[in-house]
Amino acid sequence: MAEILAAAWPAARVGEAIALLAYETGMIERPRAFPTAPETLGEYPPGSKDPRVPNDLRRYLLLVADAFEVETEPQNLLYAEVEDRLRLLSPALFKLPRLENDGNKAPNFLAVLSCGRRRAVLMAPGGRHVQVRATELAEALRAGAVQRFGGEIDNLLDEANVTGRKRSQARETLLRERCGQRPVTEAWMLRLPPSAPVLKLAAEAGLGRLALLYFVTYIPKILFWMGSFWVLWRGTAGGQVDWGWLVAWAFMLYTNLPFRLLEPWYGQLFSVGVGWILKKRLLAGALRLRTEEVRHQGVGQLLSRTIESEAAENLTLEAGITIASHGTDVLITLPVLWAGAGGPLHAIVLLLWMALSGIFVQRFYVHRRLWTAMRLNATHDLVEKMVGHQTRLAQELPERTHVGEDTALAGYLEASRKMDRTVALTSAIVPGGWLLLSLLILTPAVVAGDFTTGGLAMSLGGSLFLAMSLGLIVNGLLGSADALVVWEKVLPLFQAAARPRVRGLPELAASGVGRRAVEEPTESPEPLIDASELVYGYLEDRAPVLDNCDLQIYPGDRVLVEGASGGGKSTLLSLILGLRTPRSGLLLLDGLDRRSLGEEGWRRRLAAAPQFHENHVFLNTFAFNLLLGREWPPTPEDFQAAVEICKELGLEDLLQRMPGGILQMVGETGWKLSHGERSRLFIARALLQRADLLGFDESFAALDPVNLDRALKTVLERQATVLVIAHP
Repeated sequence: MAEILAAAWPAARVGEAIALLAYETGMIERPRAFPTAPETLGEYPPGSKDPRVPNDLRRYLLLVADAFEVETEPQNLLYAEVEDRLRLLSPALFKLPRLENDGNKAPNFLAVLSCGRRRAVLMAPGGRHVQVRATELAEALRAGAVQRFGGEIDNLLDEANVTGRKRSQARETLLRERCGQRPVTEAWMLRLPPSAPVLKLAAEAGLGRLALLYFVTYIPKILFWMGSFWVLWRGTAGGQVDWGWLVAWAFMLYTNLPFRLLEPWYGQLFSVGVGWILKKRLLAGALRLRTEEVRHQGVGQLLSRTIESEAAENLTLEAGITIASHGTDVLITLPVLWAGAGGPLHAIVLLLWMALSGIFVQRFYVHRRLWTAMRLNATHDLVEKMVGHQTRLAQELPERTHVGEDTALAGYLEASRKMDRTVALTSAIVPGGWLLLSLLILTPAVVAGDFTTGGLAMSLGGSLFLAMSLGLIVNGLLGSADALVVWEKVLPLFQAAARPRVRGLPELAASGVGRRAVEEPTESPEPLIDASELVYGYLEDRAPVLDNCDLQIYPGDRVLVEGASGGGKSTLLSLILGLRTPRSGLLLLDGLDRRSLGEEGWRRRLAAAPQFHENHVFLNTFAFNLLLGREWPPTPEDFQAAVEICKELGLEDLLQRMPGGILQMVGETGWKLSHGERSRLFIARALLQRADLLGFDESFAALDPVNLDRALKTVLERQATVLVIAHP
């Protein structure tokens, strides 16, 4: 235990631990400098027994990980699952539990490089590796729960007069019963972000090893299967049964069973790994799309792209594995045909026939691409018409309701007919044509008698085996053509994940934690927001919406921006929030630009309630919609803060009416909120983020005078620095 405690990292050096863990596991290059943090970072509140790290240290960990371009996520560890989670989460930081009279004001961490069933490798300060037993490491992480509940369990065992080896077993059983589902500590696993190169993500998921294991089991399966037929032929070729050869045949079949079981297992594991990477990458790409890219697409187009992203994963996996595995069949069978009765000509014709089959696949690709475009356009039109159905009923003439729909459907059906005909012809001609060609090649040798029985058997067996494999390869090639068409639609999402992000400097991560909005502003000559000569336009060839805009907002300012529609008020707020990037000009937050603070550090200190049509009530609980900007999962204090703000905004009656209270499901299929209730929900959501600056974009326009007065009073009392956008 002393060796484990000696390898612990103090909270002030946890940034260095993250950097070295990422470097040792190959996620990043060797860092040139390590972030420093104040000694008071992460100090426990008085009397705190929460197994999670304090909020300021939590934000610091996220900022440092983001600055080094790695991904981290907190995970609560339950008493009963510590050993299993140690193996799954490593490499990770594990918080040592707080013990009584340990003298530490802030938590200490263990940097675990790897953990197996018996041994774990820790990285001590300075980069030194320390090997410890996995059981000792688990005991160190459980020490807090054992210290808290071990005394009462010992007293119980003393009263029961349990001694010896039975006592230790009974003590452990009672501890697991008492603390099994109790969180004992918190872990911060380190992983590559979705924007990392695909090969690095594949290496992290172990896909190379799985692919190797797949082919190591697949190739022997095919060889044993083909060899068993050769042995069976040798055992019966003389017209009599040779029991020695039959025993060898049975032995090869039974030997083949483990490979036939392991091959699909490794194939499925490989598919799951690839699917995980694709899902993660596509989701990250969707979140990285620029505001303009999303604005200029309708609901139908976004839905179509979502549907295609699911198809992209399935088609890529199925087609890739099919082509890879059954393409191996061709490589294995080529020498068999070469040595058979057909000779080298048989193998050469196979290669030419496969090249000719590519013409059928290319033809299918053309038809599939046209069919996909028509299908997605039809989906887009249908969804847009459903969204605007009420408007169409009110404004569109009834006789024009179906204009263009019949023509679109007729074109779609014709494209479907051509595509289906191509699929049917390709699936029938490629394997069937190969059998016909094989028979034509073998006919001269059979007629002339220029063959051996073994050579003819090899040629016929190889041809039949390839006919089956070619049918599967054709399906894989058609699937790959499908995948190629689909990837043309979802490729922007995949590429968007790799866009360069504005990340903060590691040495400034501590300063990116930010002040609390509930604190009183201090006297400071420096502006909180300093914008100078900002220029922004939606299109390069048009006049900018904002031209040479200057603005300074000091801590404690209450700024009102008024103007006509289209004057650039909302655009200015989006620039300040970091949602858009100006063409030119300088924008500083507390004297630092976005490149210094990073996107995450910038947006953690600024928040807003956007315009009503750009804000959303998600299908989830009322509490979830309120606490979107807080650390997750929320604490009891977070729920209490949400309830208090709701009371101040006049939403107490709503909470009492809802059967589930603050945990009532709301959204499209949940409890329906009125226009004013939604507006106050958006205001409360912004206030609960505790940002340095809050922006309200026409957030008070839908409120009646009484609720308007409440909302303004609540905002001005709770938020020091406010920017309000409104019409004159």
